Amino acid sequence: MHLTNTHWDIISWIQELYKRKKEVTIEAITKTEIVNINELFDLFTDDAILVSTKIAGLPCLNKLKKTA
Repeated sequence: MHLTNTHWDIISWIQELYKRKKEVTIEAITKTEIVNINELFDLFTDDAILVSTKIAGLPCLNKLKKTA
């Protein structure tokens, strides 16, 4: 996967949400106005949250849910 500036903007935002202990959701990402929901799925495939959080270096989603 070739990461564009838009990918990196989203990845940075996800990392910032995680640092603030905020929930990483599709809604949280699309509220930033970096991308809309369709663009998000175009950039990160069918499982946009799983792929984007993995690239951002966050723990797997199951671990995030257990700690929340």
